Amino acid sequence: MILPTAIQPHVVPRYMYWSDWGSTPSAKIERAGMDGSNRSVVIPSHLMWPNALAIDEDQGLLIWGDAQTEVTHRSMFVCFTLNVPGFILYCFLKQKH
Repeated sequence: MILPTAIQPHVVPRYMYWSDWGSTPSAKIERAGMDGSNRSVVIPSHLMWPNALAIDEDQGLLIWGDAQTEVTHRSMFVCFTLNVPGFILYCFLKQKH
C-alpha cells in the first residue's frame, strides 16, 4: 500500500475495500477480510486516482469516483454461498463498462 485514499466496509460478507493511488499506472482498489486476511487486488487497472468508495447493497455494486478523470465507475458483486466451515458468502467483483 503506497497512498491509501478511501476505505469502505462491506459488512455482510465481512470485507473491507480501499483505494490506493500509488503511482500511475499502479492505482488500484483492494480488499481484505475485516481481520486483514485474504488481501487481494480487485480492480487492478484503468484507474488514475480512485476515491470515494461506496457500496450499493440493493444493486450489488461497488462504486467509486476517479478524482483525476472526474468519472464515476462501478463494479458488480458476484456472490455465492460456499459450503466450507467458516465461510458463508463469497463475493468478487466483475467490472461493468
